[in-house]
Amino acid sequence: EELWQKHRQQAPRSSPRRQVKRPGLRIVSMSFPTPFDLQVTADRFTIGREKADGLIPFADTISAPHCEIRWDGESYTVTDLDSTNGTYLNQKRVAARQAGPLNNGDVLRLADCDFRVVIG
Repeated sequence: EELWQKHRQQAPRSSPRRQVKRPGLRIVSMSFPTPFDLQVTADRFTIGREKADGLIPFADTISAPHCEIRWDGESYTVTDLDSTNGTYLNQKRVAARQAGPLNNGDVLRLADCDFRVVIG
């Protein structure tokens, strides 16, 4: 009995979910004649033609606020913000207001503009 009590006292306790430091994320243009690179600088980062944290002003097909990239403490996601021409992840449309997982090397399409996702 004494041994059991001692073992219970020394047993490790489960810890709450640990936040991982946010790795850098950038999207790199794949379809523009001029190289374009956009660095995500916050845990919640909107991308769009205007009214956004990251601006892509030269692409008329991208909505003013087009999508949002989020870091949840463990991974990145992208959410379409009811854009006119859609957000696609590896050629599959992301449903409006639904989050899709972002991974290194993914192709993110905003309207008709393709970007490579670079994490790290």
